[in-house]
Amino acid sequence: MNFLLLFTIIFLDLTARGHALSCIQCVNQDEAKCSGPSIVCHPSQNACASSYTVIMIGGMEINKQFLRHCESRAACDKHGSISVPDGRIKKITNCCFSDNCTPPSPVFPPDKKNKNGVRCPSCYAPNNRTCTSEYIMECLGDENRCITKVDTFSGAIRSTVAMRGCASKEVCEISHYESEFGNIKSTADIFCTGRGVALRNNLYLLGLSAMLLLLKLIT
Repeated sequence: MNFLLLFTIIFLDLTARGHALSCIQCVNQDEAKCSGPSIVCHPSQNACASSYTVIMIGGMEINKQFLRHCESRAACDKHGSISVPDGRIKKITNCCFSDNCTPPSPVFPPDKKNKNGVRCPSCYAPNNRTCTSEYIMECLGDENRCITKVDTFSGAIRSTVAMRGCASKEVCEISHYESEFGNIKSTADIFCTGRGVALRNNLYLLGLSAMLLLLKLIT
């Protein structure tokens, strides 16, 4: 009887805690693969992700970042992009759901470059929480929302980046996001309008994209 009671208590305790997923954490700037240590994920992160981020300036790719990391299931199998004057950031994320699993390699769908009729104020301001400009850019392809995005970094890097421009629906379905990679923590706040309709929800973010751009600029 005592054994059964002890077993029941242990089982209930394990059930309440849940299983903490372990995932590989690494980064590569040259190709879409990397290797690194296994880390224990935060309880809110229930997927192992492979994320590929491309940063473009003046139509040329200036930086590529492949990451493996812990992620929330809601962020999986998503892709999105943001465009600002002379620049664009796009990201795709694929996932798997067991300890130290290997997610499918992320591959971007073809870019759509047709004008979609949406025009947005656009600017980019490092070390600021606000970004103002009279420049209006014409949005292309799936980027049919106007976005204001503020990223705040703490830990090894302390900075704030504000940007406004065109964004895809997937990016705009996020209102607030927190992420951590190594000893860098980031939070993002997003507000979008699409044809006059405000959009604020929770789904997916180019969570590390601005951080990666910042890392590129300071290294």
